[in-house]
Amino acid sequence: MTFYYDAVYGAVWEAYVINVTGGDQLVASVGIKAYRVGNPGTLNLYLKNGPHPVGSNIATGTIDANTFTTDITGTWYYINLSTSTVLLDGNAYDVILSAPSGDILNYVGWRFN
Repeated sequence: MTFYYDAVYGAVWEAYVINVTGGDQLVASVGIKAYRVGNPGTLNLYLKNGPHPVGSNIATGTIDANTFTTDITGTWYYINLSTSTVLLDGNAYDVILSAPSGDILNYVGWRFN
């Protein structure tokens, strides 16, 4: 499997659409595969109705990205959500990441396939 990455820092936010299948899913955290370059600070996660993010957040979460691995293959990190949330079968949701304290030399590499 090939993994790509998006750099998350400052005003550069990234999003990924997830499609729920196999029944409704109660989620308390969201897993991301990531690494860091430098010290990007706090990583914010926003969960919204998708497939194009509009309206209020369904849930949010934060994690200290300065503790992430520097190995570019990444490691799985789980970001606890502000509230457990039911994702409905057949619906699409957006997972959006931001690292407002980061910059081009201090960012989160978000791995995806």
